[in-house]
Amino acid sequence: MATTKNAKGQTFVLWLIGQQCRNDPVGDFAGDFLRDPSRPRSVQNQAELLRYLARCDQKVLDAASQAWAEFIW
Repeated sequence: MATTKNAKGQTFVLWLIGQQCRNDPVGDFAGDFLRDPSRPRSVQNQAELLRYLARCDQKVLDAASQAWAEFIW
């Protein structure tokens, strides 16, 4: 399966790198995701991202969904 890229040709992980400094839930999610040594190195789609986050609370899932929606937009 090919890695999803946004309109700028960025992968989700690359896009998250640019979001870490935001002072909102997406920025918090980006920082936490990128610091996690067990995170996937690439994310193919939103379903894969949510499977990885299955043990997280709803706030994390909401931030991840918001991040994915912004990434795809």
